Amino acid sequence: MNKSDWYFNWITNNKSVIVVVFFVAAVYFFINNFGIGFYFPITDWHGFRQTQTAISTYYLEKDGFAINYITPVLGPPWSIPFEFPTYQYFVVLFHKWIPFFGLDQCGRIVSRLFYLGVLIVIYKIGREFKFSSNKMIFVMSILLIEPTYLFWSRTFMIETTVLFLSVSFVLFFIKYIHSNNIWFLLLALIFGTIAGLTKLTTFFIYLATISIYFFYYVFVLKNKTSVGDFVLKAIVLIVPVLITIVWVYYTDHLKLQNIQGEFITSKGLIKWNYGTWEQKISFNVWKQILDYSSIPLILVFTSLLFYKLLYWKLNLVLTFLWLLGPLVFTNLYFIHDYYSCANNLLIELSICLFIFSITEIKIVKLKFFMLILVVSFYLCSLVINYNLRYKVWQNTFDIEIRPIGNKLKRQLNPNQSLIIFSGDWDSRIPYYSERKGLLWGFIDIKIDYLKKYQKALKEDEEFGGILVLNKLTAEKQSQVDDLIKYLGYKTIPEIIDLESGNKYYLYQK
Repeated sequence: MNKSDWYFNWITNNKSVIVVVFFVAAVYFFINNFGIGFYFPITDWHGFRQTQTAISTYYLEKDGFAINYITPVLGPPWSIPFEFPTYQYFVVLFHKWIPFFGLDQCGRIVSRLFYLGVLIVIYKIGREFKFSSNKMIFVMSILLIEPTYLFWSRTFMIETTVLFLSVSFVLFFIKYIHSNNIWFLLLALIFGTIAGLTKLTTFFIYLATISIYFFYYVFVLKNKTSVGDFVLKAIVLIVPVLITIVWVYYTDHLKLQNIQGEFITSKGLIKWNYGTWEQKISFNVWKQILDYSSIPLILVFTSLLFYKLLYWKLNLVLTFLWLLGPLVFTNLYFIHDYYSCANNLLIELSICLFIFSITEIKIVKLKFFMLILVVSFYLCSLVINYNLRYKVWQNTFDIEIRPIGNKLKRQLNPNQSLIIFSGDWDSRIPYYSERKGLLWGFIDIKIDYLKKYQKALKEDEEFGGILVLNKLTAEKQSQVDDLIKYLGYKTIPEIIDLESGNKYYLYQK
């Protein structure tokens, strides 16, 4: 036996050891990464969305659970719910059970725990389809170091929660198809319904996934199923969507009670959510959406060239499902890249299937050459992706937000709200000041609107100040001056200088 044959034989005989060592290294990296920025403010990438989720959580903990929970950023009445507060309530419970962590840290931990739950469910799904433990441990190892999830699973966001609920729905539906155990169908219904309520834009991808598999199982594999059983499965696929539609109507009703609420209803956000036809066929839009997925895509389409390898058809389906999210919700994926948490799982699974196909090649030296080439290329792409895209954000410490928040806590009583002109939807100041806010952005600056907001305040509530970020245009400043005079505030503001060069102007009595 020559040296290369001995080497190949050793790898073949010790593949379980190699996979376990890789898994342990991935776990170490995953845990070590979580410590980076753990105590930083949740104002790094898309800090507006993290703090929007966090402020809802803060008031759920303060006021108690309610489905018409408040997100006090657009003025009174404060309830403008988007998602059902599944993640938020888990954070509240976790914070009560482990009070020595702050709310920010509890949000990060709960998000990370749900992602670990995703890995367990993916392992279970793989085993359901008879993939070996070694292969599924390899998949878990890849997902532990996948940059998108490595970063976003440490944020105060609902993304990993809805991903866990969605893949759990897939798991239990598959288990029912394979076993006809009615309890699995009931669990699929529960997890699917909660997933849809939590975030329909994520759930619909996995609803499409299981619908395709159901169709394949019944009509392609020609497995016998009774009419009653078929109808039962169809109901479980449809009911979560119907319940979610009811939820959307309910939340729209609550939003319309707010003067600015019309702009954030399902109707008001149609263009924002789905994008335009111009966007859907725009090279630049797709370039940005696919930018950091270019290397995984190269690997996937390379695998499709080897059409005689195992799983190439499944690779094609997974790639289609991965594209389904941005094809439908183009603008959301273009503007908010955390939406890739919904579908990146599918492209990573597709690459793992390509790697599994390579392990089935009969020519030993070709097999090992391709394995080393593809796996090395893939792992390097993951490292490069993280370092180019996420590392700088994870190491970003916002030195300004907590001092501003603390100052506003001292300046405003707990029953006083803050009117904010910052030029954008931004929940950071209301959250870190622990004061309700009126971010004035969707409507004209008029005293009549302010009077309506004042009427919507509770008896013990009042507006305690106006905060302006940087200089406004002369026209807008004149309109704000009218509000200042109407509220009886001093016309000369307190100026809060920031190290970034920004200035806040605080007007109070």
